[in-house]
This record gives sequence, C-alpha cells and structure tokens, in this order.
Amino acid sequence: MKIQFGEKGEVSWDVLVETLGAEELKDDRHHISSCKERFWRQCCMGSRLTLAFVVSVVTLTQVWLLLYLLSTWDATSPSTHLVYIDDLGNERHIHFSWSNCGSESDPVQLKQLQVTPDPVLIDSNITLTLNAYLDRFLDAPILASVKVERKMGWFWVEIPCVDGLGSCHYKDVCQLSPFVAPEPCPDPFPRFGLPCRCPVKKGQYKVRGGVFSIPELIKYIPAWLVSGDYYVHATAQKKAHITAHVRHSNTVLCSVMRAATCGKMTISTLLRSLVSKGRVVARGYWRGAASLVATPGRSGAVGVVTKEAVLAEFPVGREISGFVVKEVQEVPELHLTALRLEHQGTGADYLHIARADPNNVFCVGFRTTPMDSTGVPHILEHTVLCGSEKFPCRDPFFKMLNRSLSTFMNAMTGSDFTIYPFSTQHPVDFRNLMSVYMDAVFKPNLSEMDFLQEGWRLEHQDVEDQSSPIVFKGVVFNEMKGVFADSQRLFMQKLQNGVLPSHTYGVVSGGDPLVIPKLTWEQLKQFHAYHYHPSNAHFFTYGDQPLVNHLQFIHENYLSHYNKIDPKTEVPEEPRWKEPRSAHVACGFDPLASVDAQNSIAVSYKLVDITDTFETLVLAILGDLLTSGPNAPFYKALLEPGLGSGFSPSSGYDGHTRSTVFTVGLQGVKNQDVEKIKTIIEETLDKIIEEGFPAERVESVLHNIELGLKHQASNFGLTLAMNLTPLWNLDGDPIDGLLINSKIDKFRKCLAENPKFLQEKVKEHFKENPHKYTLTMAPQEGYDDNLQSLEEAQLKEKVAALTPEERARIWELGHTLAKKQEEEEDLSVLPTLQVSDIPRNVVPVPVTMQTLGDGVQVQACDCPTNDLTYFSAVLSTRDVSEELRPLVPLLCGVLTRMGAGDMDFRQLDQAAELVSGGLGVSPHTCFHPVNAMQYEEGIVLSSHCLNTNLQKMMDLWERIFNETRFDDLQRFNTLVSMIATEQANSLVYSGHQYAMTAAAASTSYLSSLAENWGGLSQLRRMKALSETQDLTPTLESLRELAGQLLNRQGMRVAINTTPNHHATALSTIEGFLKGLDGTPVISTLCTIPQTFSPHTCKTHCVFPFPINFASKAFPGVPYAHPDAGALRVLARVMFRFLHREIREKGGAYGGGAKADAGGTFGFFSYRDPHSTQTLAVFDAAVEWVLSGGFSERDVAEAKLGVFQAVDAPISPGSQGRRRFLAHITDELFADHRRLVLDVAPQDLVRVARMYLKDGPVEGACLIGPQNVDLENDPFWNTIQG
Repeated sequence: MKIQFGEKGEVSWDVLVETLGAEELKDDRHHISSCKERFWRQCCMGSRLTLAFVVSVVTLTQVWLLLYLLSTWDATSPSTHLVYIDDLGNERHIHFSWSNCGSESDPVQLKQLQVTPDPVLIDSNITLTLNAYLDRFLDAPILASVKVERKMGWFWVEIPCVDGLGSCHYKDVCQLSPFVAPEPCPDPFPRFGLPCRCPVKKGQYKVRGGVFSIPELIKYIPAWLVSGDYYVHATAQKKAHITAHVRHSNTVLCSVMRAATCGKMTISTLLRSLVSKGRVVARGYWRGAASLVATPGRSGAVGVVTKEAVLAEFPVGREISGFVVKEVQEVPELHLTALRLEHQGTGADYLHIARADPNNVFCVGFRTTPMDSTGVPHILEHTVLCGSEKFPCRDPFFKMLNRSLSTFMNAMTGSDFTIYPFSTQHPVDFRNLMSVYMDAVFKPNLSEMDFLQEGWRLEHQDVEDQSSPIVFKGVVFNEMKGVFADSQRLFMQKLQNGVLPSHTYGVVSGGDPLVIPKLTWEQLKQFHAYHYHPSNAHFFTYGDQPLVNHLQFIHENYLSHYNKIDPKTEVPEEPRWKEPRSAHVACGFDPLASVDAQNSIAVSYKLVDITDTFETLVLAILGDLLTSGPNAPFYKALLEPGLGSGFSPSSGYDGHTRSTVFTVGLQGVKNQDVEKIKTIIEETLDKIIEEGFPAERVESVLHNIELGLKHQASNFGLTLAMNLTPLWNLDGDPIDGLLINSKIDKFRKCLAENPKFLQEKVKEHFKENPHKYTLTMAPQEGYDDNLQSLEEAQLKEKVAALTPEERARIWELGHTLAKKQEEEEDLSVLPTLQVSDIPRNVVPVPVTMQTLGDGVQVQACDCPTNDLTYFSAVLSTRDVSEELRPLVPLLCGVLTRMGAGDMDFRQLDQAAELVSGGLGVSPHTCFHPVNAMQYEEGIVLSSHCLNTNLQKMMDLWERIFNETRFDDLQRFNTLVSMIATEQANSLVYSGHQYAMTAAAASTSYLSSLAENWGGLSQLRRMKALSETQDLTPTLESLRELAGQLLNRQGMRVAINTTPNHHATALSTIEGFLKGLDGTPVISTLCTIPQTFSPHTCKTHCVFPFPINFASKAFPGVPYAHPDAGALRVLARVMFRFLHREIREKGGAYGGGAKADAGGTFGFFSYRDPHSTQTLAVFDAAVEWVLSGGFSERDVAEAKLGVFQAVDAPISPGSQGRRRFLAHITDELFADHRRLVLDVAPQDLVRVARMYLKDGPVEGACLIGPQNVDLENDPFWNTIQG
C-alpha cells in the first residue's frame, strides 16, 4: 500500500511474515486493483482526528496504531485535504492520496481508504471508510525504523530522534503500548474489536461511513516539529525466531506525508489521549477478526457480519457470563449473523443479531397468558414502569424520555406476550436504558398507589371534595374505553375470541372496561411473580455493540439471582372443530358511515401452528394473493360489486397466535347483503381451486418480498424484534424465521413440481376446513347508552357495598395518590446523558443539484441503497384553480389506481407490483424554513425499485402523467367508498392528530390548507362523496385537475441510488421528464394570500366516543427563526408538567406539547376522560413556565428529548429528503441544531410569554361526546360529527 502526502517519497512498512495469498476484497462502491490508482476527495468539515492522525503517521511505529488509524480513515475519491488552524490563526493543509504498491500476496492488503469531509478542521467530526485485510497473526517483537525529513527551501533535511519522535529505531513497537496485560483495553478499542497491544489478529478489518471524534492533540507535539512539510519513510519487521535467524520479509506498506504540527507528546501519551473519556468514537463501526459487527455511520450503509467472524469469538458451546452459545447462523439476505444463547441457571432464551447498524436495539419479552379479561398483563406492563428497586422514583420510564437520545422507547402487550423494546445510537444511552428496563421488569416496586393510578380505582370525582360522587378512574381503564369506542377494534377482538376460544385468546388481554374493576392488586403481584421470571423470558439485542458486555450485565445484575422454574405459561394449539360456528355482536352507530350500510361480516379459518415456518410463509403468500390489490379474487368478488365499503381491518393472514388464522371480511355492508356475502366467499374459493392464480400474480408477491429484503429501514432492528416476537414467544425458532431465501426457494420448487400447489392449499386450509367462524356485527339503537348504563350499574353496586371504613380509605387513598403525584422527586438515581454528548457538527448529505428535462430541478444523492433506486417528485398545486383545490387529496388517492393508457386498473396495479414497491401519491404542504410569508403546496410522488427496473418504473409514471384513465365510473365509486372508510377508521386512533390539525387551522394559512386536505374537513368531504349517487361530475373535475397538475411546470425531482448507477439513473430521469408536457419554472414557492387573517377559533366536534381528544394551538415561527429552538425545547420542558396533570392525575392515556419546526405550537391529550379541565391544564402549563417551575436540569433534559427527533437515524432511501421536501439545507439544519443546543432557561420564559401567553390568536379543538357547557359557550362552535 502506498500513502502519499505532498510531493516526495514513500513510507514503507516491512513485516517479516510468511507470505500467504490474500483473497481479493471488494467494497460496495470501489474496487482497488491497481497499485498506481489514487483516490482524491474534496471535503468541507473538521475533526478532532487531525492531530491524532498527524502524530500517528509521523511516528508510524506501531502496527496496531496503524490499523487503528486505517480503521478511522475514509475517502471516496480524489483528494483528501487535511486542515488545522495554528496558534497564529493560520490555516495549515495536509494533502493525502494512496495506492497499493505491493503484490496481492502481501500480508496487508488495503482495498479502500476514504475520508470526508475536507478540509478537516480541529474539534470536529470526520467520516471514514476502510477495507483492509491482514493475513497473519502478528506478535512481539516487531522491529521498526522511521526516517522523518523536513523540507527546508528546496532540500529535505533528516529530523533526529528526540523523545521517541523523529528518525528513530524501535526494537519492539509492542513495548510502546501503555496498555499492559492484564489491564483491559479501554474504550473504544473493545468496541471496535481493535487490539490496544500486541498481538494483532489475522482477519478482515472494515469500516464504512463511520463518524469519529478525537481529542485535540496539536499542543502535545514537540516544538521542533511545529509547522512544515514532512517526508516519512518507515519499515517494520516481524521476527520469527527459528535458531536465532530471520526467515524472510515482505514489504507491506509504503507511504509519504507532508504535515504541519506543534506541541509535545510521547507515543504512550498519544494512545492514552486517544481513549480518554471515551470520546474517540461518536458514531461509526469497526469490523475486525474477532469483532461481532461493523456499524455504518449516518449514511446507513450496511456491511455483512460473517458467520466465520462470529464463530471465531463465539463458537457453539462456549460459555460467556452464564450463557451458552447454542447456534450461530449467517443470514446474507438480511446482512446479519444471528446467535442463539441460553442462560444456564434459568433457561432464559437470548437472541443476538450482529449487524452493521449503529441503531442498537434491546428487547426483553415475556409470555403472558391471562385467563380472564381484567387486563392484568396490560396493567402490569404499565405498573412495572412506575418505579423499581434501583430507580425508585415515580415513572422512571417517562422520566427517561428526556434523559436519553433513544430512537424508540415503549412497552407493548399482545394477546400472549408483553415486550419492552428500545433503540438508541449511543452506547452509554444503551446501557442506561437497559438498566432501567431490566430493573423495571425484574425488580419493580408494584406499589398499590401505582396500581391504582395505572389500572383502576374508585375515587371521588373531586379529590378535594368528599361530597363529590365516587367514580371509576385509571389510565388503562380509560385507554380501553377509547380502544373499544372503535367498532372495528371491537369486531376484531370478538373475532379472535370466537375463532380461538379455548385458552388465552378467548379473553381480552388488554382488558375489558367492564371487567377491569375485578382485578385486585394482589392478583397483579401474583401474575408478575411467575410470568416475569427469567425462565419465561426472551432477550433480544441487535446492532454493532459488543455482545459480551450485554451478557455480562444481564447475568451479573439480574439472572444470577434466579433459579430455573417451570412458569407453566404454555399456550396449547386450539382444538380443531368438527363443524363451523357463528355469532353476532352489536355496536354503536358510526356518524361517518352511511346510515344504511354499517354492518360488518367476517369469516375466519384456524390454520397451522405458528412454529411451522414454511407453511406459515406459504399461507402469508396466499393471504396476499387472496385479498391484496384489485387483482385479488376476494377484491374482485366482494369490493368491486359494492357489497361493502372496504375489507374489515382483520382481513388477511394473521400469524401472531399459536394457531394462525386467515380472515376475509367486509365493513360498510347493507343488511340485505350479509347472506349474499357468505355465499360469494364460498363460490370464490371454488373458483380459485378450479382456476388457480395467474403466474404473474405469484411473481409480483415474491418480487415484493425481495424488495422488502433489500430495502434498508432506519428502524430495521426494532421491526425485527417485533416481527420475531410472536414466533419466538411460542417456542418457534427465531433464526429459522429469518431464513427467508431458503423458504422462497422451497416455495418455487413446490410450484415447479406441482402447478396446483397453491390450489391444493386453498382446498385444504379453507374449503375443507371445518374450523370456520363467521361473525356478524350491526349497530344497535342505544348501544352507547346501554354500555354506559352497564358501567354505572357496576359502579353503583361497588359503591353500595362499601363499608364506612372502605369509604374512608377511598378518601384517604385519593389524597395520598394526589400528594404523591405532586411530590418533587430526587431524579439523581436515574442515569442520563448530557447535552455535551450531542455532537455540534453535522455530517453533510452528499447531494448534487442539476436541471434536466429542459429545466426541471433534480436532486441526486449517491448512497449505499443496496442496489435500489428511490424516486420522489413534488408537483406544485400553486396554479390549480380554487374550485379544484379541495379535490387534491382525492386525486392523490385514485391517481395510480384508475389505469393508464391501454392498461386498466388491474393491469396497471399488476405492472407496478412486478417492477416496484408501489406507486405512492400524497398531499404536500411545507412552511418555508426562512421566509414566514412563503410556503409550498403540492403533491408528492414516491416509489422505489431495483436498479435494473428503473426504466420500467419510470415508464409507468410517464403513462400515469400522460394517459391516466378517468372513464371508469364503477372503479371510481369503489375507490371513493374505500378511501372514506379508511379515513373514518383512523379517527378514533388518531383523534389527537385531528384535534391538533383542527386547532391550528385558524392560526395560519398553511395550517388551514393542511386541515382542509387532511383533517376533519376531508373526512366529512369524503363521507359526503361516498353517499353521492352520481359521481360523474366529480370524476370530470378530477380529470381537469390532473390536466392542470400532471406536467413539468411546477415539478421538482429527487433520486437516491448507488454511485455506480448514478449516470444511468439520471439518464432515465432525463428521458422521463422529456416525455412530459409543460414548461418548468424556477421556483415552486407560494406567497401567503392577503385574504387570510389568523384568528381565534374554538371548535367542539361531537362524536359518540366515551373519551376526548383535546388540543390548543398557537402560531409558531419559521425553522430558521432565532426562537425556533427555544419553542422546541419549551414543548419538551412542558412534558413534565403535562404528563403529571393529564396522565397521572387526569387518567388520560397521554398528553403533551409539540412545536412543529416552522409550523404551530400545539398542546394535545389522547384518550382523555376530561374535556374543559384539560384545556385549563394547557393554560396552567404556560403559567408554570412563566413562574419558573422548571430547572436548568429540565432544560438540559428537554434538549436531549428534542434531539431524539433531530438526530434520528435516516435510511439510505431517505437521505436528502429534508432538503428536498422541506427546503432545509445542511447549513440551515446545522444552525437549527445550534439554536436548540444554545437555549437558556430565560429564553423559555420569554418565548412562552411572547408566543403563548401574549400571543395574538389561538385555536382550540375538542373531539368527543356531547358537552352542554361548550354548547352554551358563545366562544365555542359545536359541530355534530
């Protein structure tokens, strides 16, 4: 390898080892094959790495230091320009290039060496990539000689050896290491799998897209090395002592450098400095011979962690911290290696996924099998997070939301499991959160007060008034009332209870509000004792952090204190019925559905055991073939004739229970069609058995599986944990569940050997299956009143049975709980990150801007997309006529689903599935990040495909632009009905979003437009359209709208693709653009119309829900405004107050505040038993801030909370979307981050007063049941439905 700096010479390292042929290595982006090939790259940011690099290259005396240096160097081409600022303020530069100069059989082979950005500055970050291979084990002694020359005028003068630096000879560089065995190697060496001393292991070393931060070291370099151009030549030799002679040697490295330096330092000091305070590695990865994983930087690049590399450190049978390695399996299609371990003392199951991903995941799960509907596992999930032995404060889970940089934190209860997952990119944060989660589940306080708060309790309506009535309260109690306010959620629950009735699936694990009050505190503690035991636990970790650390922590702190038990939580397979069954349930009326079409019907079939992973894959494919898309048989037979407004949410294959289930069902059904639907389902199955599925349909499903495997999501590890849980929880093999390709191969083989393979499966599992359950549901007059009466009767019965002593205790407990909720806590017991852990610098996104297609702006981002291309386009609606603008969201919903050219809607859908991951269209609104008077409105097109299919995908888009068919009225009627149903179903789950959108509508023009396109106004518009007899005029209006919109006039385009596909992709986009009409414009931005005036508006939207969604909104500021950072921090600071008042005291499922960057400042509550009381809490939160109710610690924690979103991981396909969709450049992003980081407490008081307390306008919205007080309030508008 040749490393060259400046104008002169080479620095060579000779290591005497036996020469073994090194396998040719290939990088995803570049393959270095010529020893004269050089890569240069221009960059623009800085790094603390500067002097560490200078000093280490100047000395070049340790093989492991060189490898460390190589593991932290990255560049993708042409020139590296290293810069630092000296004491006089002068800018100093170091130019760098490299090439291999030896043969491919040399012991060290460097395949790629890259660094960005450039120039590199002191006290900043640097992004690095390395691909190298060492084919021999290197041990002491290693001889080294270094020759350093400084340029003096036209001559080069040798620098003498002083303090171990300069032109020196080293008898054994291994002795220079300050880290002597048995002292453990300090961070970051273990994290990278990098040796801090000899020996150096044989193996592949790979760094890709890593971001590093290294301390300033200039001041340590000797004064005699201050400033100048240097040439360094070094040789290193490995002695092999066989009768005191050297066998042979090979030159393995050659390099030359020019550098500017200053200060004083020894080699030992340098190495100590590199690892001081654990600041070396901010983000990045190292993959070494004995390292489990390699982690990408923010670019999201993924490297494969090989089975061989893992087995070298974790051979099957090895015992590590009480765990034994049971299985190691590489899964190339997912770029990971899986390790299965078992804890010897308890039998706890452990799955580790070693993958090149810095967004690490932890999850601990338990099989929880309730036998009643009291909701005990759900309430327990809430209660264990309310304090533990090590963290005895109130609600440590919620406190950690602002003490962490987590990318996800939550807990979830399923039908037969409870899981506690989190993810984070920060190693210290990972340990902090794991400590809190582990202590919560294994050593919770489970106090009576926490049970009463989170589960249910009897309490006076006014805890300060003993004469006020006693009522039911509790977070889960109110949550589940909100859940079952959705009739489709009720239908799904009753369907599962009916088709799998014999065990835990026959009850409501989340809790039935009418049964929850039967649960006692003692029952809760008993349930925890045998369900939350390590013998009933599954541990999951994922990412690039060392597995050894996780195992040691879990064993020493928790599992070592337990013995193995039999928890007796097995879930048996549902006994097969001998004949079908049926049932009917009632529900409330849906104000957003047609009055005469509110019935639901579903037919469910019990299928196979979840542990049969091949058969479940076949059934999942069958589920897609039967119900997904307009070519599916049940879609054609049930939806197209208008028998229902859409499939019921339960339709399709469900693989989450012991006995898997397939369901086909409809909602929005008329009374007279119920029996007809049952007949059609049977007839459709007969037709499938007779005719089978078209080959292209099967191929399109398999193609989407392939795309799914290649698509790199930023939350891949979290998704993996959740998707594996049902199988693993029921004793299935999670590793087998990962091996998708082998099962696809087997599936293809079955099809090839038996063309009727799928037809026979349909016959076996559906037509001839006696375990069939038919459920119907219809609205019942007075249903909601009857439900309320049942609750009131239960309450009356409980209150009537109270003794005077029990009444007194209720009063006492209410006061005790209220007092506890008001107490100031000592949060010092909780771990936390510091604001200093947040990097101040931004890694720029490598995008290029150009114009194609006669003037269309195109943004291109080259990144490791795994051979996929992502396409996005914004089409401005600025010039759309006012009468057509309300139809924009409807056009988005039907544009790619109507057919185009000579393709009808079925053919277009089939073609899209065969070449892409789908063609998406959605409304787009965006505040300008700088100018408050400008904004952008339009629609966004999005799709992705294999690189090889880009031309075919763009051909489909061109057809849609130029030849969309608006001539199929029946198809349009079907789509309108489906869209209306889907949006209506979203209300009860996203009620807080609808409330926030409605509240903000009066505060700004763009918020008003957003509400019109995506809020309650759009729901009402779609309801009216779905009830319209003749939609011909609407269809004609859509044709006119498409004519105004589908052209190049207001178009911008973005593509993300692999570097080697860049030119081809741009050429394809160019051809696509030239095939469109219209003349491109320079800017698509709009100006706020003068006709709009912000105003105060308060709206109560009445729906038959037993809970409320409340919101209040205020105008905000642009993204780049000096107060933007303070408003975002203010929203997070208020969380502490709002959580206590709305959730802990009020019993709502959740509440908070949100400052949209560039948009509005809004308050919200979710599934809230209160209405106007919560609106008063929003006002009280402002007063709490103005009175100084928060501390500097609160501000620091709020900044951490803000940065969870600001620095969230971004997948390769989404790189550059912030710039493209929101016009936020890297510079604006960096400035905004600094605004957040620099917020002071006084800033929060100032902006709270300026924008909230003294704000000129505000909006408010309450969604929920009737409220007489608001109906009589002249300042409120009441709208029914």
